[in-house]
Amino acid sequence: MNVTFETKYGNVAGKDEWLTPPELLKKLGKFDLDPCSPVNAPWETAKKHYTELDNGLLQPWKGRVFCNPPYGKKAKDWLLKCAEHNNCIALTFA
Repeated sequence: MNVTFETKYGNVAGKDEWLTPPELLKKLGKFDLDPCSPVNAPWETAKKHYTELDNGLLQPWKGRVFCNPPYGKKAKDWLLKCAEHNNCIALTFA
């Protein structure tokens, strides 16, 4: 049986949220903030996390930010915030 990215790290049930593989995060280096962290994150992505309960779009962003935004209509809002912050790596579908 082949294990694909989607079956190993896939979509969090019923959400526009995808997990970032820890191997990729390690290659990208350390981050100060993940404003789009899952509520029950299986591994660390940054020193500080905001979840959908915090609404990371409305919170202050400081330092080096990792953003794996929710996909769908709201992705644009997250990418605009990333551009405004000017110290962010965003992971999106191409």
